[in-house]
Amino acid sequence: MAKNEEEVKNNVFGFGDPNDAFTKYFSGKSYLKGLAMSKAAKTGRI
Repeated sequence: MAKNEEEVKNNVFGFGDPNDAFTKYFSGKSYLKGLAMSKAAKTGRI
């Protein structure tokens, strides 16, 4: 476990879902998490 992993998991941003679709572009693990979700503004889409 990274020294700040627990802190990141428990903060407002968190890790999000594993980003398996783009593993070839990263040497480690990557995660996706939208910061804003609004259907009216159409934000938070990936």
